[in-house]
Amino acid sequence: MNRYQIRQCTSDACRLRFPMPEDALPGEQCPKCGARTQLVAESPIHFESIPEMRPQQEIGFDVLLDNLRSLFNVGSIFRSAEGAGLHHLYLCGITPTPENPKLAKTSLGAEGVVGWSQHNNALDLAQRLLGEGRQLWALDVDEHAQSLFAVEPPDAPRLYQAQ
Repeated sequence: MNRYQIRQCTSDACRLRFPMPEDALPGEQCPKCGARTQLVAESPIHFESIPEMRPQQEIGFDVLLDNLRSLFNVGSIFRSAEGAGLHHLYLCGITPTPENPKLAKTSLGAEGVVGWSQHNNALDLAQRLLGEGRQLWALDVDEHAQSLFAVEPPDAPRLYQAQ
C-alpha cells in the first residue's frame, strides 16, 4: 500500500513543510535548502475514496489536450478536471498519459476517476467530434484569438479560438 508523508526541514532557517508519497524524491533532503528532513506525519493513500469526493453533478463537457509536453501540467489538469466534475480528457499527440507512472504520481489518483483516452491526431478527433454534433472551443495564445471572457457560447457546433 502506498503511504503519504508530511516531511519538515530540520534547518531552523528554512523549516519547509511539504507532502510527498513515501517513495518519492527528495525524501530525506529538503528540496528548498538541502538540509535533512524529518517525518512529521504519515498515512495510507486511499485511492478508493476519491470517487466519493466527486462533485454531485458533472458539468457536461470534455477536454481535448493537444501536444502538452509537461507531465506535471497534465497531472494538474487531471486534478482540476476531477474537482470541476469534467467527464473525459482526450489526450492527443505527444500529451503524456496516466500510463506513465510519473504522471500518476502528479495526478494523485484523479487519473482513475476522470475518463481519458489517447489519440494520435487531435485534428482528426476534433473533426469526428464536430461530426457528432459536439461543440469545440480551442484555448490558445494567438494574435487573432478572442478573449475567453468576451465570447458568448455558440448555439451551433463551431470551433473557437480564445485566449
